[in-house]
Amino acid sequence: MHCRSCELLIKDKLEEELGIKDIKTSYKTGKVEIDTSNPIDTKSLNKLFKNEGYTFSQNSIQAKDSSRQSTVVAILIALGFGTLFLLLSKLGLASGLQVSSSTALGGFFVFGLLAGSSTCAALVGGLILSMTKRWSEQSSSPTVVNLLFQIGRILAYSLFGYILGGIGSMLQFSVSTTFLFTMVVVIVMIAMGLNMVGINVVNTIIPNAPALKSMPKSFANLGPLEPLALGAITLFLPCGFTFATQTAAVASGDAIKGMLMMGIFALGTVPILMLIGLGSHKAIGNPKISAIASKTAGILVILFALQMVNAQLNAVGIGGINTVLPASDNNTAITKSNGQQIIDVGVFANHFEPSVITLETDVPTTFRITDKGMTGCTSAVMARGLFDKPIQLASKGTVEQNFTPTKPGRYVLSCWMGMVTSTVNVVAQ
Repeated sequence: MHCRSCELLIKDKLEEELGIKDIKTSYKTGKVEIDTSNPIDTKSLNKLFKNEGYTFSQNSIQAKDSSRQSTVVAILIALGFGTLFLLLSKLGLASGLQVSSSTALGGFFVFGLLAGSSTCAALVGGLILSMTKRWSEQSSSPTVVNLLFQIGRILAYSLFGYILGGIGSMLQFSVSTTFLFTMVVVIVMIAMGLNMVGINVVNTIIPNAPALKSMPKSFANLGPLEPLALGAITLFLPCGFTFATQTAAVASGDAIKGMLMMGIFALGTVPILMLIGLGSHKAIGNPKISAIASKTAGILVILFALQMVNAQLNAVGIGGINTVLPASDNNTAITKSNGQQIIDVGVFANHFEPSVITLETDVPTTFRITDKGMTGCTSAVMARGLFDKPIQLASKGTVEQNFTPTKPGRYVLSCWMGMVTSTVNVVAQ
């Protein structure tokens, strides 16, 4: 088994085809336990699951070369997506692929699309398939059932976002606190990404399968409200993308904004999850297809987690890999007047101008920061060690920040999210 959805798919088919209710499946151990007085051999089980590609044996089964092939295909697909991300970054369109408290609300929808095609699909997909199958047997419309599921999901996320935003309004988050929160998110995302690739390091983080498998039956007595309840409960399934959005909602310090962040994020997951619910059980459950999709998503989750680390290193002033690489040019435009050094900084969607700024120590300095096409990411700037508080920019206008550099060294002028940077070199007079 390559994901926890396999547990549900195998269990459902065995119950349906063999009429046996006492069946236990475990993705963690790769075992299926069938308790029955009727004789069942592995040959008949392999014939039953021939089209799905699962293999049964009374002994341990070694992974086949197909697993290695699916990994290679997944890496190539992930590299393609990574290249697309870099191109979007160059065009200033990639800010929606990360979220923070200052991200435009549309960015949360894009983030939801990414989550819906990766961890959300892996965690929730089996639950949706099981639910759709059972309700279809009762002659219910799959479309209506899945719509109710998504409505319950969106409402729960919105309500929880409202609560988190309200909690955040009572707290003051420093850059360092935000960094620590983000590192927790990164650890969760990397662990889950590795799990999706096939390196099982999150068995202690993700609840055991029996809890997930028992959900449909636990809510069965709710009748027509069951899909709504199942959708709402998915809020508590561990997902790195959801955790990142929840962190942004808390950091926003605004109940309404937190509600919109979480609600729009959940809305972004709807298209893929609806496709899973309405799609073919056979196609979605095909291990070959699902293995490639799961590994690709896992690699992407890890890549985006590493990008978050790089961004946060910029935000706290340490500097990510982009500040270590040599800048394209040094086009500092300093005007000295009355013993001051004045620098004009242009803020674009995907870069700052100048890319490198050289200042002298102990000289009063003014940054004149002008909006020249900023986005949600670049709507505020900071330079840890020079001026620690984010400076909110004026739309189509110019703001001034006064400070005096006292310590020689390299500093990072970055946007609030740390994705766009310039290097500031302070030298002794």
